[in-house]
Amino acid sequence: AVDIHGLRSDIDARKGVVQKSNEGLHLLAGSTGGYVFQNSNDLSSDFGRVLKAQEFVYVLGFQTTADQPGKFHALKVRVNVPGARVTARTGYYEGGGGNVLERALSSAEVMINDIPQDAIHIESLAAPFPTTGASSQVPVILEVSGQDLAAAVGTTRRGTAEIFVYAFDEDGLVRDSTYQRLALDLAKLGDSLKNGIKYYATLSLPPGRYAIKSLVNVAETAKKGFVRKDIVVPAAGDVTISQPLFFEEPGKWLMIRGSSHDKTNAGYPFVANGQAFIPSAGVNVRRGEPRTFAVFVENASPDELSVESSPKSTIVSQTGSGLRSLLLLRLDSADASTAALDVVVRKRGSDDLRKSSIPLTIQ
Repeated sequence: AVDIHGLRSDIDARKGVVQKSNEGLHLLAGSTGGYVFQNSNDLSSDFGRVLKAQEFVYVLGFQTTADQPGKFHALKVRVNVPGARVTARTGYYEGGGGNVLERALSSAEVMINDIPQDAIHIESLAAPFPTTGASSQVPVILEVSGQDLAAAVGTTRRGTAEIFVYAFDEDGLVRDSTYQRLALDLAKLGDSLKNGIKYYATLSLPPGRYAIKSLVNVAETAKKGFVRKDIVVPAAGDVTISQPLFFEEPGKWLMIRGSSHDKTNAGYPFVANGQAFIPSAGVNVRRGEPRTFAVFVENASPDELSVESSPKSTIVSQTGSGLRSLLLLRLDSADASTAALDVVVRKRGSDDLRKSSIPLTIQ
């Protein structure tokens, strides 16, 4: 916080001594680990000091066991670095007790430590699509249970849902993220929230391995849902296949289009034979009912590919070019013992293969 009144004293020529306090600025900045710059007319120098103070910042976190749920543990942090400043909470409560403090567990802790949250059930899909640039387009689709959202909002029938999506690389650094805040009025939404919300956003990521972590939080009750999806963003020229992308039934979800951080300016990627489609994040298959799905293959032409799947699927079409091929298949039947669909794509006359899979729920 910068005191913009600048350099001054408490002496007024007409009124004498006038007490002027910056206590409000100190309360705001100090409680969040910040600084107050006061009695200065040199804003450039003040901002320079802020930047200097932020050159090296370390965040220390730890995990521990929950032996006595609800017990408070005091924290004291000391560092042996001259001139360093430390900001820390006074303590923490052990989880597992189901109390108010545990329900208020911060979203940051859930994200960093992959802490399960099942008050709101979420299914997620993240599918990297290479582009001509240095980064790939990574659409993220979340399916959020409408029944769980209604229960989380409670009897007031109104609430605020917050959606966080973060992409962590192998070093634990956030490489891209998106956030959406939704006002929920269950009386107005009516049956449109029967199945839930289908949220679509786009990230932009360079080649590498990532954990796509998504969190839904109802602000008024602190009830949460969390899901993690591990993906590999391929390097340019790699032969890769997408996961099986099942065509969604139209009108099933309340669709929400989130923000796009796609720096590639690529178009909507889920297109089959000139028609856009919406893929399912969580796939539910009724026994005896055929379901169509798509598989995208990068850097291989259709005429050099052979496809196998388990359970067995029928090839509907193979189209595309050497840059991206589209395989349309139909899953004709699945029984109660089927837990997943596995797809294997090979280059003809070669042992080189690519495999992907997706869990199935059989109804």
